[in-house]
Amino acid sequence: MGKELKETRKALKMLQEHHTKVKETEYNNALRELKALQKKHLEEGNSDGYLETTELLTDLKAEQKVREVVKETTPNQPDPRFVAWAGENKWYQNDIEMRGYADTVGLGYAQQNPNLDPEDVLSYVAQQVKIRFKDKFVNPNRSKPSSVEGNSTPASKKGSFEMSEDERKTMNTFVRAGVMSKDDYINELKKMKGIK
Repeated sequence: MGKELKETRKALKMLQEHHTKVKETEYNNALRELKALQKKHLEEGNSDGYLETTELLTDLKAEQKVREVVKETTPNQPDPRFVAWAGENKWYQNDIEMRGYADTVGLGYAQQNPNLDPEDVLSYVAQQVKIRFKDKFVNPNRSKPSSVEGNSTPASKKGSFEMSEDERKTMNTFVRAGVMSKDDYINELKKMKGIK
C-alpha cells in the first residue's frame, strides 16, 4: 500500500502542476492577444484603442504579480473540511494502508465527478473504506454468539443483485486503480448488503 500512496501523491502533484501550467498558458495567451491588439491600434492610429489596450495590459500584469505574491506568502493549507473529516476518521492518521486506499479512492472519485462538493467526496471515501476494511470497523462483541439464534438474512435480500450507478463507478475506479478486481468488489458489496 505504500507504493499506492506514493502513486496517489504523485498523481495529485501532477494534477496541481497541470493546473498551474494551464493558468500560465491562459495568462500568456491573453498577454499575446493584448499586445497584438495594442500594435494594431498603434498602426491604425487609434489612440483611444491603444490607450485602452495599454491599460488592460497593465491590469493583467498587475493581477498576475498579485497572484505570484499571494502564492509565495500563503503556505499550502489543507482544506478545513478535509482537516475536520480527518479528525472524525482517526483511522486516516493511524492506519497507513487505509489512508493509501482512501487517497486512491478519493482521487479517482473526484476525477470522475469534478463538480462534486469536496464534502461529498470525503463522505464517499469514508463509506468505501468502511466497505473495504469492514473487519476493522466491527465491534468485537458482535462475533460472540447470541442467546437467540435465527436466520439473520431476510428472504427478500436473496436473489437478484443490481449495483447502483455510484457503486458501478466505484467498482470501475477500483479496477482501474488496481485496488481490487471486479469480482472482489461485487463480493464485498454483496456481503455488505447481506446477499449470498
